[in-house]
Amino acid sequence: MRLFICKTYRVDTIEFKQRFLPCSQRMYASALRLTGNTQEAEDLVQETFLRLWVKRNSLPELQSDEAFCLITMRNLFLDTVRRRHLVEAEQEASNFNISEQETVTQGIDERDTVNQVKSIISRLPEKQRRVITLRDVEGYSFKEIQQITGLSDINMRVLLSRARKTVKMKMTGGKSPL
Repeated sequence: MRLFICKTYRVDTIEFKQRFLPCSQRMYASALRLTGNTQEAEDLVQETFLRLWVKRNSLPELQSDEAFCLITMRNLFLDTVRRRHLVEAEQEASNFNISEQETVTQGIDERDTVNQVKSIISRLPEKQRRVITLRDVEGYSFKEIQQITGLSDINMRVLLSRARKTVKMKMTGGKSPL
């Protein structure tokens, strides 16, 4: 389905109003669906009419004025969204002044730290290892850990505290973590 024929002609003010203003309600409804915001929808419709007005003398002969208005509006909306994403991406990129080497080094350091913590946890007594793994690694709640292990609340919390204290102490090289 072709929306327009490639022949252009001049449009005066009266003809513009007659052809395009009846499309405003449908345009607003569509703009509201696109933006999800009444103010932005109104702005988008206004911007579409402005775009159509500026290009009124170079518009092709249209088979459907309403379809042309809706397509123009959708394209304006997509342009705005793209522009917004580009600006946000540029801002995010400027916020990161970290070199690639620093990022790689950080990743290696973090991986080494995780491996060191895993190694320390694997050498803990069985009950401490099980409780700290369930709570800090797998993210179980205290109530779930009680059900899984059969330990009392106080016993489980003491084991978890001792396990964490041991991990902190070994990570700081045997010094007090405080």
